[in-house]
Amino acid sequence: MNNWAADLLANTDALRGEAKTHLQAQRWADAAECLQMLAAIDPLDAWVRQWQVIVAIAQDQPEAAVQAAQAALHALPPGEHTARADVLFNLGQALTLLGRRAEALVALDQALVLNPALACAQQARNRLLAAGPPGQH
Repeated sequence: MNNWAADLLANTDALRGEAKTHLQAQRWADAAECLQMLAAIDPLDAWVRQWQVIVAIAQDQPEAAVQAAQAALHALPPGEHTARADVLFNLGQALTLLGRRAEALVALDQALVLNPALACAQQARNRLLAAGPPGQH
């Protein structure tokens, strides 16, 4: 391995560790900064993209969460059903925050197709349906 490649890998691992520390401590702005740098290094890193969705929701940035979810779905291999279901659940949450209930229901339904045991997606779906048809409110 070239020296620059080894340095990049070491720096990426250190940056990922720093991001994890910030995520665990719920230091969302610091976590977002680390995740942004990691995404610049590897735009198809599904782990980074998944966490960007969660951080954007925590920072009350649902539009950014939707964009990150779309990037995460693009980065995840089709066979990663559990991870895709998690991203779709978070996409549904972000769309709900934006008042896009019909789209949120679609995302939650897709999450449940991939992982029928995803209780949080079922609960979110039930809450949306209990609020009435998506055209209301």
